[in-house]
Amino acid sequence: MNIFLGNKPEKKHVQALYRTSADDMKNLVDLMELKLGETKDSLVTATDIQQIHRLQGKASVIKDFLEAINKSSEVLERYK
Repeated sequence: MNIFLGNKPEKKHVQALYRTSADDMKNLVDLMELKLGETKDSLVTATDIQQIHRLQGKASVIKDFLEAINKSSEVLERYK
């Protein structure tokens, strides 16, 4: 389950995610994709189990955010 698009997300939150996918916000999406890649790279070299768990959590949240942006148009259709 996506933490940003849970069972019943509020319309204003879905609209905000949808607006993030617009061209003027593309830099934010690019930044998040970059940070996801860096986090995954850090996971490959991590040796401490606590660090691994923190990096997994960080990667999971960034991935959920990017997926929520991509699915926001579908979710907005349900509000019509």
